Amino acid sequence: MFYNVPAPNGEQAYLWCMASGPDRRMWFVQDDFSDSDDYFVDAMTLNGTVQQFPVTNGIPQCITRGPDKNMWATIGGSPSAIAKITTAGKMTFYNLPAGEVPDQIITGPDKNIWFTQFNPEPGFIGRLTPKGQRTEYAVTGYIQQMTVGPDNAIWFTQPNVHDIGRVAIDGSITYFPTGGVPVGIATGSDGNIWFSDESKGKAGAIGRMKLDGKFKEFPVPGGAQYPVAARMAAGPDGKLYCVVGFDVAQIDINGNIKLFQSSIPRLGDGAPAFGPDGNLWISWGNTNVGKWGVIKLTL
Repeated sequence: MFYNVPAPNGEQAYLWCMASGPDRRMWFVQDDFSDSDDYFVDAMTLNGTVQQFPVTNGIPQCITRGPDKNMWATIGGSPSAIAKITTAGKMTFYNLPAGEVPDQIITGPDKNIWFTQFNPEPGFIGRLTPKGQRTEYAVTGYIQQMTVGPDNAIWFTQPNVHDIGRVAIDGSITYFPTGGVPVGIATGSDGNIWFSDESKGKAGAIGRMKLDGKFKEFPVPGGAQYPVAARMAAGPDGKLYCVVGFDVAQIDINGNIKLFQSSIPRLGDGAPAFGPDGNLWISWGNTNVGKWGVIKLTL
């Protein structure tokens, strides 16, 4: 099922990052490909009705469900900020120092908000309490995605330095080299860390990493026309999911990979997340074909 998302004045839009909200809606951010600077945080019901909340002081980058029944988002701008968003769309901004650009965001096991920054380089990973107190820790590269591990630490991918990192809630960081380009990451039902590697072959590979950093990779089977995309999601069925070109890859804990074909022209960097209905939702935009919206897949 494909649901269109409106863009002002017929402009082109790009939808990125998706999370299930406390109100049984799917939340995502909407970027603008024109010069009119129209940016939104969007919420979609399970039947495809979308409500758009304008962001007037910056560019929303990513969104997550917080520990406080609110949504939290990273906002790039002058100044950049971390935004707390109620389900009614009211936004509270916690400004960051000048020059900092936040990107990824997740709720940590300590009930704080964890976020990443890619400027100033090489970057930081930050922790923000629900009351707005902020702590930052320097990292060695750009962070593509984060996940909460079974060890109550935050795990993340750093594609530009070929590492997977682990940050404990006290801020201590450990790096595990992969020799590839890890992008998406998710925690598996087997207690391992799973990641997508876009450097291996035409379609890339899926990696399974133990908590000591030892890993094994499984090549994505032939048929995919583009490498694995930048995000992964763990499903309620105990399997992992990510976008691979036109397809959605399903990975079981033994490394078996099954591709589900899609009629959507190149899912590309679609951001997958599971909804309260058990379906896989993907925020998607392809300006080359002039379409953007949200895909709901029943697997």
